[in-house]
Amino acid sequence: MTSCLLVLTLLLLSDASAFIHRLSRRCSCRWTALRARNTATSADPHLVAVVGGGAAGVFAAIRAKQVAGDRCRVMVFEAGPEMLPKVRISGGGRCNAQQDPQKTISDIAKGYPRGSRELLGPLHRFSPADTHQWFTDRGVSLKTEADGRVFPTTDKSETIISCLLSAARQQKVELYTKHKVTNMERSEEDGQWSIAVKRSSSSDLQVAPSSLLVACGSSRPLWSVVEGLGHHVIPPVPSLFTLRLAKD
Repeated sequence: MTSCLLVLTLLLLSDASAFIHRLSRRCSCRWTALRARNTATSADPHLVAVVGGGAAGVFAAIRAKQVAGDRCRVMVFEAGPEMLPKVRISGGGRCNAQQDPQKTISDIAKGYPRGSRELLGPLHRFSPADTHQWFTDRGVSLKTEADGRVFPTTDKSETIISCLLSAARQQKVELYTKHKVTNMERSEEDGQWSIAVKRSSSSDLQVAPSSLLVACGSSRPLWSVVEGLGHHVIPPVPSLFTLRLAKD
């Protein structure tokens, strides 16, 4: 059984780790400010825009702020009404938070035949043991069940959600729900990013971050945008999911 939280996070960090580490050395940015804010100046911190408020996007945003601190401003844009919606329903509402920390990294990677080699690097950089320690340090008690799945001892996904959102607030990550990213472009002249954000309750935004991290999950419209930027999207395949059927 896969881990919704850790797998999504690691798949993201395998591509995002390079720019996250560079954040600690960058101190300037240019962007079109939110309409409610003043115009940005050269003294403003490096701006990172994260597209997608799932487990991968929120965790990567937290990590970026941990690395760069006040030299980095991080904004997470989520199209839906709340952050971490799939974490809430994962594991039957209990949140299968990670793989068994007692398993070897090679054994865990073998569980993902289409990406086992690609996962080895991320799993060594941030292992299941690291994940377990990360949650434990923030007051979340975890348990490993007989089949190797790991859940919070509360058996409630809200425990994991509260932990992640609390960590994001502590790091001053800016979380925006009902903010749907509809397009992403990069200037060929200076490499500046520009993203279009549609808001349900007010006028749309045009944001120009210094760095862009895409964690859009199953959003097919954004897959097309990503392909337009020159990336190749591997066709998805169905994954395992638990169904509870009524007894006859």
